[in-house]
Amino acid sequence: MSFRLVAWYLLIVGSLFFATGCSGAQETDSTAYVLALGIDKGEQDGMIKYTCQVALPKPSTKEGGEEESKTQVSVTATARSLAEARNLINSSMSRTLTFSHMKALIIGEDLAKEGVNDIFAPLMRFRDMRGSIYILVANGVSAADFMDKNKPKLESFMSRYYESMMFSSNESGYYFRTTLQDFYKELKNVGDCPLATLVSLNGKKKGEDGEGSMFPSEVSPEYTAGNSPLEKGNPAEAMGLAVFSGDKMVGTLTNEEARMLNILRGTFKHGFYVITDPLVPEKFVNLTMRLNGKPHIKIEQMDGQIHIKVEVNVETEITAIPSGTNYEQGEYNQLLENHISQLLQAQILKMLHKTQEWGCDAVGFGVHMRPFFATHQEFMQLDWPPMYRQAEFDISVNTIVRRTGLMQQTVGKIE
Repeated sequence: MSFRLVAWYLLIVGSLFFATGCSGAQETDSTAYVLALGIDKGEQDGMIKYTCQVALPKPSTKEGGEEESKTQVSVTATARSLAEARNLINSSMSRTLTFSHMKALIIGEDLAKEGVNDIFAPLMRFRDMRGSIYILVANGVSAADFMDKNKPKLESFMSRYYESMMFSSNESGYYFRTTLQDFYKELKNVGDCPLATLVSLNGKKKGEDGEGSMFPSEVSPEYTAGNSPLEKGNPAEAMGLAVFSGDKMVGTLTNEEARMLNILRGTFKHGFYVITDPLVPEKFVNLTMRLNGKPHIKIEQMDGQIHIKVEVNVETEITAIPSGTNYEQGEYNQLLENHISQLLQAQILKMLHKTQEWGCDAVGFGVHMRPFFATHQEFMQLDWPPMYRQAEFDISVNTIVRRTGLMQQTVGKIE
């Protein structure tokens, strides 16, 4: 018995010598943390240009009498794979690159249109890559140019900028957050359509119009990133969505179309909504809008034809009525609610018809086809894109003016 106790004692004590440290540990003084990674199409076939935005350990000193505090630096390498590019960059740096704290993956538009499957598969397998990395597509500019010219005015670190920018989508619904895990999951699932936030550098010239067609009841033109009427400040902006069919980008959605997509997905939080005044068209009505529960989606199949019924419930709050019409009460209130419902219905149908042309189910209606199949294997054989192209939509929007701000009745009522 004593021999066994001694043997166990020696075994336990001896095992402690093998648990004294971690062979894969990295010192912070020898590590370069990548905050964002840009991927562009290379000049040669099969070559990819990788741009790493690396955090500096401390702000740089004053140079030339000007105080310029840099907190990151960009390094670019052209290679066939990220692993090869990482080795090339490591050969010119005194620290080892690590992607464990990376916040954003920015893909150039040209590369996105050719296909990103060969890029995403290695990223999902790489241990350093987190599934929470945000996926962005540079619209009209290269990912490298977007990263170099992106100069936030309110944030010192780019990691903080990317996080704040993505969460700001809750205030408008003009785009929404897509992570590496979400994108790859939608890339593999039947009927799903991968999406990514559209970013660009503002290069809109004075006098240029917005994108997309406007309804008579709309006040503001529609825009995508790089075309909004912004001046001064940071030229970088996020607006709209990049839509993929499989691993290839096939088109973009404007800010209003992205908002309608958010509404149908049930991810719209709240935001301002500006429409024309129903009784005084030259004026406008300003509202804050939010969903009153997630949309109700029902799919019916009759003689091979897909019918998609969607019921959307919206509640609004009046924030401005320049015409002075008393939309807070009575028949005027009902008129405004119907006006909002009709405009939302038209905007939703416009967005859906646009995605039908691409054969891309951006909303994810295909998931609701699962009850029609007995097994998962049968569902995986579903050829959904052609069915979605021919689908018929029945969109119903119910609007309630829930609140009227700090005024119960508008001054200067028009009869």
